[in-house]
Amino acid sequence: MPRGPKILIDEKIRKSEAALAKAKAKYDAEAAVLKELLQKRQAMRDRELMEAIAKSKRSFEEILDYIKRDSDAD
Repeated sequence: MPRGPKILIDEKIRKSEAALAKAKAKYDAEAAVLKELLQKRQAMRDRELMEAIAKSKRSFEEILDYIKRDSDAD
């Protein structure tokens, strides 16, 4: 008799481990996609900022002073 429940529990453990491994693989894949998208968004923002600086009538020093002054206020 004790053999039956032990086999049942072992099978449940194997199924649970397999399900967990599958979920982890899916999580890792989604995390990689998210990381790539965040990097692309940051690159777009960087490009937009550089274009705005290039089109600005302000000098590099004025822009840099403004950015530094703004962060010092925090």
